[in-house]
Amino acid sequence: MQQVRIFFLLALGSWASEKGATKEGFVRISPENPVVEFGGSLVLNCSASCETIGLETAFTKVPNGTGSNWRAFLLTDIRDWVSDPLCYANCGDHQPKPASATITIYKPPESVELNPVPEMEAGKLYDLMCRVSGVAPIRNLTVTLLKGAEQLLVKTFEDHTAPEAGPVVVKHRIIAQQNDHNKPVTCQTSLDLRPRGPLLKNTSHSILRIFDFAGTPQLHVGLFLEAGIEMTVTCDASEVSPAEEAVFDLRFAGMPLTLNTRVTGGVASAQAVVIPSSVGEHELLCRVSLGPVTKNVKKMVNVFGTSHICNWVNQSHSILIQITFNNL
Repeated sequence: MQQVRIFFLLALGSWASEKGATKEGFVRISPENPVVEFGGSLVLNCSASCETIGLETAFTKVPNGTGSNWRAFLLTDIRDWVSDPLCYANCGDHQPKPASATITIYKPPESVELNPVPEMEAGKLYDLMCRVSGVAPIRNLTVTLLKGAEQLLVKTFEDHTAPEAGPVVVKHRIIAQQNDHNKPVTCQTSLDLRPRGPLLKNTSHSILRIFDFAGTPQLHVGLFLEAGIEMTVTCDASEVSPAEEAVFDLRFAGMPLTLNTRVTGGVASAQAVVIPSSVGEHELLCRVSLGPVTKNVKKMVNVFGTSHICNWVNQSHSILIQITFNNL
């Protein structure tokens, strides 16, 4: 008997609750959490337990359909970052609680730019920097930096609460390694609004240029040259990589020389022919550039003429004769 009484009371309470809900009525809005692009449009549907239905919003709205207990509205030029449209109903002797929608406004990045990557010297530290501008909502953004297929950094912004569009800067420091020469680096952005919105991806690329110049250039030339007589000079650069990208500049007495270059077994070389025209001491300079590194080597070369040779021989001959005569 006690169990029957309990069941009766529960049923009575449920019936009373339903009657109260029917008397109060209801208001619903659909969709409740729409996603729309900045400046775009959206259709909201308001339904209620009575026929007098309206929509309160800061956006421009026009009717977009109606029924016995529902009305649809087209909202256009949606640009206010924070706005919660409100469906309401006037049911005569009672006012149902309004229903609101929370709109997420998104904006694809205006630009995604990986800062120009400088030519790098192996073993040194450099910063990779990616700039993203005009993106919203930032909390839905992921920025990934990659070297080839290797992920260097994945940056998310879940704690960013501001809804409006803004800039994002992501930085990552690397040690330049010669085996990464000519590898691509990529800044990839993902604005993920799923499941109610799109997944938008953008990328920016650059190429790593990394150079290793551990050796010291060497000049191969005699220290004495005869005026008017040609002589071949050679400048070698060892421990350079990539050797084929070494750039040579050979100068004699300040004047550039015509070069022939070659690469053999990781050694870059340059050869030139010198035909000095004036006697005296002159500088022979070899400048080798590889990416951001430039190294110099120089030698002083003494150029003499034919008359200097004759005078030297005659003076030596006279001395020899004088010495021989004294011995007699």
